[in-house]
Amino acid sequence: MIAVSLYYFRMNEQTINERTFEQLTSIRVVKQRQLESFINDRKNETHLLASSTNVKNLAKTLMDNNKDVIQLKSNLKDILSFVNNSPYYYFVIIGSNNELLISKISKNDSIFNYQIKKPDSTLTILSQTYQSKSAQEFSAISDFNFELQAEEPGMYVASKIPGIASEKNFIALRISLKAINDIMLEESTTSGFGLSGESYLVGDDYLMRSTSRFRPNSVLKTKVKTKASLAALEGHTGTSIVDDYRNISVFSAFAPLNLKELNWVLLAEIDFDEAMVPLHRSRNDILYITILLGLIIIGLSVFFASHIIAPIRKLKDAAEQIEEGNYDVNIELNTNDEVGNLVTAFNSMAKTILRQTSQLKEREERLTHFYNATIDGIYLHKNRKTILVNKALEKLTGYSNKELMDIQLDQIIQPTDDVNSRSNETLAQKKSGERFPVEIQKGTIDYKGEKIDACVIRDITKRKNIENALEKEREQKLSAVYDGQERERKRISRDLHDGLGQKMIALKLFMESFELTNQSQTIQTLEKIKKELDDLIAETRQISTDIMPPVLTEFGLEKALKQLCESINNSSKVSVVYDSIGQNFKSSNQTITYLYRIAQESISNAMKHGKALEIKVQLIAGKDFISLMVEDNGKGFELSQISENSGNGIYNMRERIKILNGKFEITSHNNSGTLIKVRVPKISDIA
Repeated sequence: MIAVSLYYFRMNEQTINERTFEQLTSIRVVKQRQLESFINDRKNETHLLASSTNVKNLAKTLMDNNKDVIQLKSNLKDILSFVNNSPYYYFVIIGSNNELLISKISKNDSIFNYQIKKPDSTLTILSQTYQSKSAQEFSAISDFNFELQAEEPGMYVASKIPGIASEKNFIALRISLKAINDIMLEESTTSGFGLSGESYLVGDDYLMRSTSRFRPNSVLKTKVKTKASLAALEGHTGTSIVDDYRNISVFSAFAPLNLKELNWVLLAEIDFDEAMVPLHRSRNDILYITILLGLIIIGLSVFFASHIIAPIRKLKDAAEQIEEGNYDVNIELNTNDEVGNLVTAFNSMAKTILRQTSQLKEREERLTHFYNATIDGIYLHKNRKTILVNKALEKLTGYSNKELMDIQLDQIIQPTDDVNSRSNETLAQKKSGERFPVEIQKGTIDYKGEKIDACVIRDITKRKNIENALEKEREQKLSAVYDGQERERKRISRDLHDGLGQKMIALKLFMESFELTNQSQTIQTLEKIKKELDDLIAETRQISTDIMPPVLTEFGLEKALKQLCESINNSSKVSVVYDSIGQNFKSSNQTITYLYRIAQESISNAMKHGKALEIKVQLIAGKDFISLMVEDNGKGFELSQISENSGNGIYNMRERIKILNGKFEITSHNNSGTLIKVRVPKISDIA
């Protein structure tokens, strides 16, 4: 038993070591990827900023002896917006002679210094480092260093400013220590580091480059010259148990970072004692088990001393426990006699009861969890007596759990005529009296070993609102179609009655009163009748043109609109100016007809309702679109004052454009005229 315990202890120790190293390695890999990606992103970002027009113009302005302050501030605006929304606290531009042309110390600093000849030591080192770069390396980055202007160490990333007279001017941005700590520093006990774990960076001078979890001001102050840091600085990646910078034994995962300018290494560590806590618990468990087995052996000794009475007593006690509901009973007895066989059968029976009871309990727990987790209300009852309700039903109805247990389902759900249906829609009533639509699903389930009725109640208020909105929109569209047809019928009827009809009646009366007296008078009368007939024919053609102008189908949209505008100019006091841009106005018949109707409706509205005296119509043909604009100088109107009934004309225009997958815009104000713009894609008719 001791040998087995020692073997189990050693295996457990090995497993814990492997698991700890794997966990630290995973954290180290994630942190390494995050940090390398962050540094490379900053270099690329700085290169893009240096190549921007604003930075180029700013550098040129700074190099000019006669600096334009207004131009300087204008160029700075977008740059500052970028810097203030990034992990930078310091922004500088350095000239070709290593002079500091401009600087911004912090986000709260609004004063800019330019033509300062002595930058701080960090920028000087950075300038020298950057000037030594080859032409192919567009960015450089410096290590952490303390500066006079800053309260904490910082590092710079720099990039050459291309496109100016001197090729040695570059821009530098300061990366704050906080940005590095946001990646490396973990203080939460739920992040895999426990109470003593940490990840940190070390430079080639063995000083920390990120803040220690245990020493707040450790950057460039705390020296880490451990076996792990030395191995990592030599280019090795691995894991080991070492003494850390606090002289505390730790599990350590280490690796060098893949960064050109920065010779940094990353270490992820956790205290040895904390990692070994599970092993200590296991050791204690082994001791407890050993003691327990010793007691069992003593008990067996006593058993063998009284092997006849003790088994019977155990069976009796176990049976009493099962009777009380404790099914987790097992009698220890190792005999080959009749008593041993009886104990074996009893243990088998107890295990079967325990397994079945556990399965039933687990099934009930899953069912209860489902009831509480679903957003639909659930109501379980038997013979109309409430058995169980879930939290969702309480939220839907406003009743408490106790109140729902005391009332019947009919008190909150309006009964339906179809009582045999397992799925139907009805109304539910909240405690406040408010009614809302619900969908009911009925069924039968097993609960605690018996069949009971189940009812799932789903709130369908949103669905009903959407259905009602769709129905209302459909009715509006049908109404608009019917209204448009009715208006067109009324207009045609009015034109026929007031114009064509009246003239025909007048001609008929004239012909009835005509008498053949002499040849000269007869010729004059016939000429007058001929002229009246010509007018009737012209008016008939005009009515036909208004319904569907032949020129639209024969010569296209551009000619039809031009003829429409000329017709209005010739028949009214309104001045209609037509202009077309482009050549290819071909599209589907539906597109051409809709655009013509929109232009016709817009001009009619401008004359009839807007009382306009000048109207501009412009038609533009693009590569894959056609644009129409109608603008008038009428009295205009407020769009917010148009009701659904009075705005059918605009509604019809908008719906036509929606069918064509185009865009419709209308702008109008009182006494400011109206502007209508439409734009539709060109579509070819399918043969």
